[in-house]
Amino acid sequence: MTGRVMFAAMVGIICLLLSVNSPAQEDKTTELIRSQTNAFAEASDHQDQAGMDRLLDPDVLFSGGSGQVDRDPQHDKNDEISALIKRQTQAFRDASQLGDTVAMRGYLDDALTFVNEDGVASSRQTFRGGSPAVPPGCRSAKVTISDWMLHSSADVAVSSFIQDQAVDCSGQSVNYKFLSVEIWVPRGKRWLLMGSQTIPLYQNPPAANLSSDEQAAYIGEYSDGVGLTVTVAHDGNSLTTSVNGEKPNPLIAESRDVFFRPDTQPGYERRRILFHRDANGHVIEYVSGKLVLKRSGPIAASSQSDAPLPNITPSLTLRDFVVRRSGNVAIATFLHDRVASYHGHAIKATYRSMEAWVNRDGNWRMISSQGRELRPDPLALVSSPKPLDDYVGTYAAGPGFNVSISKSGERFLLATNDANAKELTPEAEDMFFIAGMPRRSIIFQRNQSGCVIGYLSRQDDRDVSFSRIQVKGDSLLNADRALAARSRAVGFVTAFANAMAPDARKLDAGVPTATGRNAIMALMSKYPADLQIDWNPEEAVVASGGDLGYTWGHFIATSHDDKGMLSREFGRYLDVWRRGSDGQWRWIADIGTSDPPRK
Repeated sequence: MTGRVMFAAMVGIICLLLSVNSPAQEDKTTELIRSQTNAFAEASDHQDQAGMDRLLDPDVLFSGGSGQVDRDPQHDKNDEISALIKRQTQAFRDASQLGDTVAMRGYLDDALTFVNEDGVASSRQTFRGGSPAVPPGCRSAKVTISDWMLHSSADVAVSSFIQDQAVDCSGQSVNYKFLSVEIWVPRGKRWLLMGSQTIPLYQNPPAANLSSDEQAAYIGEYSDGVGLTVTVAHDGNSLTTSVNGEKPNPLIAESRDVFFRPDTQPGYERRRILFHRDANGHVIEYVSGKLVLKRSGPIAASSQSDAPLPNITPSLTLRDFVVRRSGNVAIATFLHDRVASYHGHAIKATYRSMEAWVNRDGNWRMISSQGRELRPDPLALVSSPKPLDDYVGTYAAGPGFNVSISKSGERFLLATNDANAKELTPEAEDMFFIAGMPRRSIIFQRNQSGCVIGYLSRQDDRDVSFSRIQVKGDSLLNADRALAARSRAVGFVTAFANAMAPDARKLDAGVPTATGRNAIMALMSKYPADLQIDWNPEEAVVASGGDLGYTWGHFIATSHDDKGMLSREFGRYLDVWRRGSDGQWRWIADIGTSDPPRK
């Protein structure tokens, strides 16, 4: 079989890296299965098909992260046993939807090994649930089984199927998909579940709409300085990425500064490409996993391309190897940490695997194998390019499903329906993650004025949408935040002048009050040419009439003096605003005060 040979070749390359040393306390079955794994690898390395076949049961099923299953169709069963186990599989999921632990445990063998969608392995004693967990605040409405196949003999059956999990999030319907491989064993007149592993199946996330000017910000070369250069270019209406001059691949925006490869095989996790910016908003880094490349010019990249590369030895370290045996069937689960060399960089990944072995006439043969890479937490952004206060507020996915986002010192917190809060960590501009939940991302959305209006809770590339709940003062707070964003984009003087009322007053320290547009413009014309003021509104208070209010907060002013020395001034401000008949807020008074110099 072509698929089996391809899989075997891949396994052979990987498994040759496995350690063959067995702890003394491992029993003979565990030692033998480890030995069989290495024998399979050696046969694969030598392209010894007969040697591989001697270790494979005819009913074997292989699966990986793509959602595809490699098997011999001649062994697919469509009989009473297949129909019975399929009914039990559905009933097991239905009991899980109802939280009926007693019913679920009635299907479990004492030697159970259950690996959930996050790669966590449990035994019958530690088993807690049969269906994939749903996002916080949502409920699983139904799990439907499709793509069913089963191979069986008198003493074991192995099945593979897709779980389509319909989830309701306060009126929003989301469908998640998972691939499961399960091993059933006969116990008297019954079949019980002895092994199960489930992996999430991914898809292309919704594409973000970036203008040509926004895409142009990423175009250029990014280098490690020792031979690896990634070139981001424009091709028609989209971007491409090329490694060391190789064939370009498409790059699609998931959100601002976050991209993915749309040509990834269905089912596999999409590898994100992130771009980091400096304090001035300029793109300076290309990030893929833990690999960070600095933006460089063509000359710098090419001049360093002949530098010597580090010598990295690929390895795969096996750990947490556990075998549970019952009669002629054994289930092995393990983790392995892989180190691969990528253009001189050590790329590390951890995989979770589950294998089932069956004893035929005194010989153990592999009857199923499923593996998947475990996704680690993303690389945290050193500091969020946007003030965290932009995101603070209450959001709703629908009636009765509210999320509160708040700050506690330097921590940024999310709490669903007043449950225990979880800390959000910035991954990219407007994108955050929760430690220990790498399948989930929080992506904030802004309107054309730059104000946060909601966010997407994205899990396995599927979204639940949250809208920001507007409260009194939000419109004014958003107006001040939008002005701060425009100031960063076009400069303080230009942005501040455009938001000024004709009769405004500006009260700067040490100079007379400037009244009216002409006087204020004359005052601001004396500011340093490169003056940049970043501010963060802390609060907005609006009068009962709704057309007058004030905001206050903290600011940082930076500029260079005549000698080119950078200076920073920290302070607080208070702005008084008036809303006109057009609904727009314009400031009518600006007061600033400097804080004492920081030590």
